[in-house]
Amino acid sequence: MARSPDLVRRERYFFGLYRVFEAMLLVGISFSPLAGDLVTLVAPQVAKAASLVFLLGAGALFLWEINAAGRWVWPTTIGLGLDIVVGTMALLATAGMDGGIASLLLINLAAGGVLLSLPKAFFFAGIAVGLQYLEHLLSLAWFGTAERSLSEVSLFAVGYLAVTGLSQLLRQEVSQRQQLVEQRESDVESLSQLNDLIIRRMKSGVLVIDAQGRIQRINEAAWSLLGNPSPTRKDLTEISPELWRRMQQWRSSGRGDYTPTALVERGTEVVPRFVAVPQSPHHSAIVFLEDSSLLTRQAEQLTLSSLGRLSASIAHEVRNPLAAISHAAQLLAESDSVAAADLRLLEIIRGQCLRMN
Repeated sequence: MARSPDLVRRERYFFGLYRVFEAMLLVGISFSPLAGDLVTLVAPQVAKAASLVFLLGAGALFLWEINAAGRWVWPTTIGLGLDIVVGTMALLATAGMDGGIASLLLINLAAGGVLLSLPKAFFFAGIAVGLQYLEHLLSLAWFGTAERSLSEVSLFAVGYLAVTGLSQLLRQEVSQRQQLVEQRESDVESLSQLNDLIIRRMKSGVLVIDAQGRIQRINEAAWSLLGNPSPTRKDLTEISPELWRRMQQWRSSGRGDYTPTALVERGTEVVPRFVAVPQSPHHSAIVFLEDSSLLTRQAEQLTLSSLGRLSASIAHEVRNPLAAISHAAQLLAESDSVAAADLRLLEIIRGQCLRMN
């Protein structure tokens, strides 16, 4: 799984710095006049040579890591191999601190498990386990005794493998969380762009004003209603004192003045409405500018639409009785008992019903 390059770069940086501190500690122990009081150097020349090589290698790898800026994994890979080899040599060359050196390798393998892929991490863990047993056998062969028992070596071997596996689980968890964070950031960015597009395309003017009266955001409609001010002008008190006055009134009383007004000289009359932005660090407010002419046209369209529906309803109510009257006149005209003079009257009734219908 992909991980954040910045996160990987920081991890490798601190791992390299930790290796340098380890090397300095080993050099200090090997060359210190008080080394005999701290640790027994079974093979002083081997210990000093290993510590110097470790310090030079750790410094070179640290500089390589800094210059590579986390782009390459080779400094970490080579460094972990160096840690294991030098640690094994230190175990052979010293006595009295085998447990401490073996424990330090646990930290290096844990860091390698986080920074390296699964195959590489377990490859180095296997090498560390094999060298632990090799060091035990060489100590028995060369010195006739070993500071650590075989069971202790086996416990450290199991610990190396276990810490590598746990580090890999941690690596996967961090990667998953990083991907989730990046996905959330991408979603938020997309929503922000969508909101900006919607606001820009709105026919109503929209402004975001902070507590000092500076315009934080404005769409095209609001820019036009404010008289097309220069983009460098952000002070609402200068662009439209009337709008700023109404905003101050709304802030102080909680009630807005919704009477139409022209925000600039010879400008279109608008109706400003104010809405507070919740949890805004700048105490910002959103101002909606409704073009009063648009509102008037919308009201006229609503009135005409209502009149159309009313007319249709009246026509429907009139047609029903007219149809009944016309049908009744038709039935009377077909009757034999109706006088000839009355037939003319029935024709008039039917004709007028058809006309009104």
